[in-house]
Formats: sequence, structure tokens, C-alpha cells
Amino acid sequence: VTHDANIARPQQTFTDTIDNSRAPFVPKLREKPHAIEPFPKNGLKPIMPEDKDGRLESLYQKDDEGPVSENLNLVEAHVRSLGVDIEKHSQPRYPNPYETEIRAALASPPSWMFQKCEPLKYAKLEETAFNWVNS
Repeated sequence: VTHDANIARPQQTFTDTIDNSRAPFVPKLREKPHAIEPFPKNGLKPIMPEDKDGRLESLYQKDDEGPVSENLNLVEAHVRSLGVDIEKHSQPRYPNPYETEIRAALASPPSWMFQKCEPLKYAKLEETAFNWVNS
């Protein structure tokens, strides 16, 4: 019987060590393929939480955006109702490097995403081309 302890784990050979601790996430991204907004030359800078009228709006939005989502207000209210001091437990966070691209995709999704299409049924085995892989 083979047990987990006897199996070599590929992540042990990774050049970057994996941090599964409770430490805040720090991105390792150094470039942004397919970017609308280029990756900053000096890398991403953390966003420091700021208390604005008793709320940590900077955790949820940029100053130039509209009001905070109602769902995020509910999350914040729920966390506070549990007795968690949000200001005390807030940590700097890094912005999503693809935030601009995500917002652009959500603002104007391609029309083909909403077109109904017929599912493609797989072809018969006899009609399907194949490649033999010998590795």
C-alpha cells in the first residue's frame, strides 16, 4: 500500500516557495499580458485601509468610483455585528492587477456571451482523428 508520505510532491521543486500562512497576500506578478492598463513599472503598491466616517471604504472601492456595493455594506455590518473590530484587524491589501480589465469586461460583455447556441455533440469514435502520444 502506498501512503501519502511516500509520494514525491511536485511543489517541493518549485523555485518560489509556497506560503500557506495567514500572512497577507503579496502578488508576484511582474508583467501583465493582454493588459488594457499596463503594469506599474515599480510594481503594485499596497492599499492602506483608511477609516472614512467609521467605515473602511478604501478596502472596497477607489475614491473615484460610485457608492460601495450594498452587498459589501451588508458584509461589513455582519462582521461588525459579530463584534469584530474591523479597523483593528484590517491590513494593507494589494489591488487586483487586472481590476481595470475585469471592470471593462463586466461593463460591456461581448454580445456572443448571451446568444443561445445549440450544443455540439461529440463525433463518433470512428470519425474522430487522434494523435498517439508516446511519452
